[in-house]
Amino acid sequence: MGKRKIDACVPRQNGILKAQSALDYLISYGSALLIIAAAIYIIASSGVLTPYLSGSSCTPAPGYICNAYAINSSGVLTVKLAQVTGVGLQIKGAACSTAVNSTNASMPRYGNIYVKNYAAYPASYPNNDLLNQMVIQSDSSNSIYVYCYGAGGHASSKPGNIFNGYLFINYTIAGLTASNIREVAEITTKYS
Repeated sequence: MGKRKIDACVPRQNGILKAQSALDYLISYGSALLIIAAAIYIIASSGVLTPYLSGSSCTPAPGYICNAYAINSSGVLTVKLAQVTGVGLQIKGAACSTAVNSTNASMPRYGNIYVKNYAAYPASYPNNDLLNQMVIQSDSSNSIYVYCYGAGGHASSKPGNIFNGYLFINYTIAGLTASNIREVAEITTKYS
């Protein structure tokens, strides 16, 4: 009689052991999958997997130096521009565009296309930049803040996306009255 009771419990214990084994399997592999999914999400959201392999660069025209540059998600480009042309430059206007003008490569294609000054095109200048014009002496630098434009208006984007564009300035050389419009720098950087 004692043997029958033991035999009757064995199938029940085997069922419990199988259920426990299945639960252990689900918990261990489920938690491993959860950790892998979290790792993939973190890597994807950090921008490491973006298809853009180009790094940040600012390639200025001869005589100019980009000491620092950045673009925010609203499309505001900040460039600390230095120049070593040997003369002081009075900057009357600045523009940023994602493309150059098809008829004149020294002018932007979008936005402030004639690189007008603050009074003529105030929408181009956040923070009232260039309200009173700006002078950059040779061997010195100054920061320019300007909205960048693309085909659809402000060249805004999500942080981490790549911006490719051009900075143009309209300036006079100290002592001369003629204005110049000039592509100063080709810029590639990530939105911040």
